[in-house]
Amino acid sequence: MMHTPEDITAVVLCGGKGTRLRSLVPDRPKALVSVGGREVIFRVLDWLAESGIRRCVLCTGFMGEAIRESVGETYGAMRIEYSHESRTLGTGGAALKAVDDLGIDQCLVLNGDTLFDAPLRPFLEWSAGIDEQAGIMLTAMEDARDYGLILLDPNGRVESFREKPTQPEPGLVNAGVYYFRRSVFSAFPPDTELSMEKDVLPGLTRDGLAGFVFQGGFLDVGTPSRFADANRRYGSESGA
Repeated sequence: MMHTPEDITAVVLCGGKGTRLRSLVPDRPKALVSVGGREVIFRVLDWLAESGIRRCVLCTGFMGEAIRESVGETYGAMRIEYSHESRTLGTGGAALKAVDDLGIDQCLVLNGDTLFDAPLRPFLEWSAGIDEQAGIMLTAMEDARDYGLILLDPNGRVESFREKPTQPEPGLVNAGVYYFRRSVFSAFPPDTELSMEKDVLPGLTRDGLAGFVFQGGFLDVGTPSRFADANRRYGSESGA
Protein backbone atom coordinates (compact mmCIF):
# COMPACT_ATOMS: atom_id res chain seq x y z
CA MET A 1 0.00 0.00 0.00
CA MET A 2 1.89 3.02 -1.25
CA HIS A 3 1.44 6.24 0.66
CA THR A 4 3.08 9.56 1.46
CA PRO A 5 3.57 11.11 4.91
CA GLU A 6 0.55 13.29 4.22
CA ASP A 7 -1.61 10.13 4.02
CA ILE A 8 -0.67 8.97 7.51
CA THR A 9 -2.33 10.11 10.74
CA ALA A 10 -0.01 10.47 13.73
CA VAL A 11 -1.51 9.06 16.93
CA VAL A 12 0.37 10.45 19.91
CA LEU A 13 -0.08 8.72 23.26
CA CYS A 14 -0.18 11.35 25.99
CA GLY A 15 -2.77 10.05 28.44
CA GLY A 16 -0.42 8.78 31.14
CA LYS A 17 -0.42 10.18 34.67
CA GLY A 18 3.33 10.72 34.79
CA THR A 19 3.49 9.47 38.36
CA ARG A 20 7.28 9.13 38.33
CA LEU A 21 7.62 12.86 37.55
CA ARG A 22 4.93 14.05 39.94
CA SER A 23 7.41 15.17 42.60
CA LEU A 24 9.12 17.46 40.06
CA VAL A 25 6.13 18.73 38.10
CA PRO A 26 2.99 18.15 40.19
CA ASP A 27 0.78 20.65 38.36
CA ARG A 28 0.70 19.36 34.78
CA PRO A 29 0.46 16.23 32.62
CA LYS A 30 3.67 14.69 31.36
CA ALA A 31 3.15 15.99 27.80
CA LEU A 32 3.33 19.55 29.13
CA VAL A 33 6.55 19.31 31.13
CA SER A 34 9.14 21.72 29.84
CA VAL A 35 12.36 20.40 28.33
CA GLY A 36 14.94 23.03 27.55
CA GLY A 37 12.34 25.75 27.97
CA ARG A 38 9.76 24.17 25.62
CA GLU A 39 6.93 21.76 26.44
CA VAL A 40 7.75 18.25 25.28
CA ILE A 41 4.52 17.86 23.26
CA PHE A 42 5.53 20.79 21.05
CA ARG A 43 8.94 19.22 20.44
CA VAL A 44 7.12 16.05 19.36
CA LEU A 45 4.77 18.03 17.10
CA ASP A 46 7.75 19.81 15.52
CA TRP A 47 9.29 16.42 14.73
CA LEU A 48 6.07 15.24 13.10
CA ALA A 49 5.56 18.44 11.13
CA GLU A 50 9.11 18.32 9.76
CA SER A 51 8.37 14.85 8.35
CA GLY A 52 5.31 16.01 6.41
CA ILE A 53 2.58 14.73 8.76
CA ARG A 54 -0.56 16.85 8.36
CA ARG A 55 -3.06 15.13 10.69
CA CYS A 56 -2.35 14.34 14.32
CA VAL A 57 -4.53 12.82 17.04
CA LEU A 58 -3.56 13.35 20.66
CA CYS A 59 -4.76 10.52 22.90
CA THR A 60 -5.39 12.17 26.23
CA GLY A 61 -6.42 11.00 29.66
CA PHE A 62 -5.02 12.50 32.86
CA MET A 63 -5.43 16.32 32.69
CA GLY A 64 -6.40 15.99 29.05
CA GLU A 65 -8.19 19.34 28.99
CA ALA A 66 -4.94 21.11 29.88
CA ILE A 67 -3.28 19.52 26.85
CA ARG A 68 -6.16 20.52 24.59
CA GLU A 69 -6.10 24.12 25.86
CA SER A 70 -2.33 24.35 25.31
CA VAL A 71 -2.15 22.76 21.85
CA GLY A 72 -5.47 23.74 20.27
CA GLU A 73 -6.90 22.52 16.95
CA THR A 74 -4.02 23.32 14.61
CA TYR A 75 -0.25 23.40 14.75
CA GLY A 76 1.21 25.12 11.72
CA ALA A 77 -0.12 23.17 8.73
CA MET A 78 -1.07 20.21 10.94
CA ARG A 79 -4.66 19.51 11.99
CA ILE A 80 -4.93 18.44 15.62
CA GLU A 81 -7.72 16.16 16.85
CA TYR A 82 -8.31 14.48 20.20
CA SER A 83 -9.26 11.05 21.47
CA HIS A 84 -9.94 11.20 25.20
CA GLU A 85 -9.98 8.18 27.53
CA SER A 86 -12.58 8.38 30.30
CA ARG A 87 -10.84 5.36 31.83
CA THR A 88 -7.35 3.96 31.42
CA LEU A 89 -7.04 1.87 28.24
CA GLY A 90 -3.28 1.33 28.08
CA THR A 91 -1.02 2.20 25.16
CA GLY A 92 -2.60 -0.28 22.76
CA GLY A 93 -6.15 0.46 23.87
CA ALA A 94 -5.67 4.21 23.44
CA ALA A 95 -4.44 3.71 19.88
CA LEU A 96 -7.33 1.33 19.15
CA LYS A 97 -9.85 3.88 20.42
CA ALA A 98 -8.41 6.63 18.22
CA VAL A 99 -8.40 4.40 15.13
CA ASP A 100 -12.00 3.29 15.73
CA ASP A 101 -13.46 6.64 16.76
CA LEU A 102 -11.81 8.71 14.04
CA GLY A 103 -11.85 6.25 11.15
CA ILE A 104 -8.08 6.07 10.67
CA ASP A 105 -6.78 3.72 7.95
CA GLN A 106 -3.02 4.16 8.37
CA CYS A 107 -1.36 5.55 11.44
CA LEU A 108 1.92 6.34 13.05
CA VAL A 109 1.71 5.59 16.78
CA LEU A 110 4.25 7.13 19.14
CA ASN A 111 4.67 8.31 22.71
CA GLY A 112 4.15 11.93 23.65
CA ASP A 113 7.12 11.99 26.02
CA THR A 114 9.92 10.75 23.76
CA LEU A 115 12.40 12.88 21.82
CA PHE A 116 14.54 11.77 18.88
CA ASP A 117 17.79 13.02 17.42
CA ALA A 118 17.10 11.61 13.94
CA PRO A 119 14.43 12.61 11.38
CA LEU A 120 11.20 10.65 11.09
CA ARG A 121 10.67 10.92 7.33
CA PRO A 122 12.96 7.97 6.36
CA PHE A 123 10.81 5.65 8.50
CA LEU A 124 7.62 6.95 6.88
CA GLU A 125 9.05 6.54 3.38
CA TRP A 126 10.24 3.01 4.22
CA SER A 127 6.78 2.08 5.53
CA ALA A 128 5.29 2.84 2.10
CA GLY A 129 7.18 -0.08 0.58
CA ILE A 130 6.59 -2.88 3.10
CA ASP A 131 4.18 -5.76 2.56
CA GLU A 132 3.61 -6.31 6.28
CA GLN A 133 0.67 -4.69 8.05
CA ALA A 134 2.94 -3.04 10.61
CA GLY A 135 6.42 -1.63 11.03
CA ILE A 136 8.48 -0.74 14.08
CA MET A 137 11.33 1.72 14.47
CA LEU A 138 14.44 0.25 16.08
CA THR A 139 17.85 1.51 17.05
CA ALA A 140 21.05 -0.17 18.17
CA MET A 141 22.25 0.25 21.75
CA GLU A 142 25.39 -0.88 23.48
CA ASP A 143 23.45 -1.66 26.66
CA ALA A 144 19.86 -2.88 26.22
CA ARG A 145 19.09 -3.57 29.88
CA ASP A 146 16.49 -0.81 30.09
CA TYR A 147 14.60 -1.88 26.98
CA GLY A 148 14.97 -5.55 26.09
CA LEU A 149 16.16 -6.83 22.73
CA ILE A 150 14.43 -7.33 19.39
CA LEU A 151 15.68 -9.91 16.92
CA LEU A 152 15.18 -9.56 13.16
CA ASP A 153 15.18 -12.39 10.64
CA PRO A 154 17.26 -12.13 7.40
CA ASN A 155 14.29 -10.47 5.65
CA GLY A 156 14.05 -7.68 8.19
CA ARG A 157 10.98 -9.01 9.98
CA VAL A 158 10.76 -9.07 13.75
CA GLU A 159 11.45 -12.64 14.80
CA SER A 160 11.13 -12.28 18.55
CA PHE A 161 11.12 -9.97 21.54
CA ARG A 162 13.57 -10.79 24.31
CA GLU A 163 13.24 -9.79 27.94
CA LYS A 164 15.57 -7.15 29.35
CA PRO A 165 19.02 -8.69 29.80
CA THR A 166 20.38 -8.72 33.33
CA GLN A 167 23.89 -7.85 32.16
CA PRO A 168 24.99 -5.17 29.65
CA GLU A 169 24.31 -6.52 26.18
CA PRO A 170 24.26 -4.74 22.80
CA GLY A 171 21.45 -5.12 20.30
CA LEU A 172 18.38 -3.60 18.70
CA VAL A 173 15.74 -2.01 20.93
CA ASN A 174 12.22 -0.73 20.38
CA ALA A 175 12.20 3.05 19.93
CA GLY A 176 8.43 3.21 20.52
CA VAL A 177 7.35 4.39 17.05
CA TYR A 178 5.05 2.19 14.95
CA TYR A 179 3.39 2.21 11.54
CA PHE A 180 0.05 0.38 11.62
CA ARG A 181 -2.61 -0.38 9.06
CA ARG A 182 -6.14 -0.50 10.43
CA SER A 183 -6.18 -4.31 10.13
CA VAL A 184 -3.74 -4.56 13.05
CA PHE A 185 -6.54 -3.68 15.47
CA SER A 186 -9.31 -5.73 13.86
CA ALA A 187 -8.81 -8.67 16.24
CA PHE A 188 -9.52 -6.55 19.33
CA PRO A 189 -13.00 -5.48 20.51
CA PRO A 190 -13.61 -1.74 20.93
CA ASP A 191 -12.94 0.00 24.23
CA THR A 192 -10.49 -2.67 25.36
CA GLU A 193 -7.57 -2.10 27.70
CA LEU A 194 -4.44 -3.21 25.85
CA SER A 195 -0.69 -2.96 26.24
CA MET A 196 1.17 -2.30 23.02
CA GLU A 197 4.15 -4.38 24.15
CA LYS A 198 2.26 -7.27 25.75
CA ASP A 199 -0.96 -7.55 23.72
CA VAL A 200 -0.52 -6.00 20.27
CA LEU A 201 3.09 -6.52 19.17
CA PRO A 202 3.62 -10.21 20.06
CA GLY A 203 0.78 -11.31 17.77
CA LEU A 204 2.21 -9.29 14.91
CA THR A 205 5.39 -11.35 14.84
CA ARG A 206 3.26 -14.18 13.45
CA ASP A 207 1.51 -12.01 10.85
CA GLY A 208 4.41 -9.85 9.76
CA LEU A 209 6.02 -7.00 11.66
CA ALA A 210 8.81 -5.35 9.72
CA GLY A 211 11.73 -3.65 11.47
CA PHE A 212 13.38 -0.38 10.45
CA VAL A 213 16.75 0.40 12.02
CA PHE A 214 17.44 4.13 12.22
CA GLN A 215 20.79 5.73 12.92
CA GLY A 216 20.20 7.79 16.00
CA GLY A 217 19.05 7.80 19.57
CA PHE A 218 15.97 8.65 21.57
CA LEU A 219 15.21 9.83 25.06
CA ASP A 220 11.96 9.61 26.98
CA VAL A 221 11.39 12.10 29.77
CA GLY A 222 9.25 9.87 31.95
CA THR A 223 11.64 9.42 34.88
CA PRO A 224 13.47 12.06 36.96
CA SER A 225 16.89 10.95 35.71
CA ARG A 226 15.88 10.99 32.04
CA PHE A 227 14.03 14.26 32.54
CA ALA A 228 17.27 15.74 33.86
CA ASP A 229 19.22 14.22 30.94
CA ALA A 230 16.78 15.75 28.45
CA ASN A 231 17.10 19.18 30.01
CA ARG A 232 20.89 18.99 29.95
CA ARG A 233 20.76 17.96 26.30
CA TYR A 234 18.31 20.69 25.34
CA GLY A 235 20.04 23.46 27.25
CA SER A 236 18.11 23.98 30.48
CA GLU A 237 18.91 22.84 33.98
CA SER A 238 15.52 23.42 35.60
CA GLY A 239 13.08 22.44 32.83
CA ALA A 240 10.06 22.85 35.09
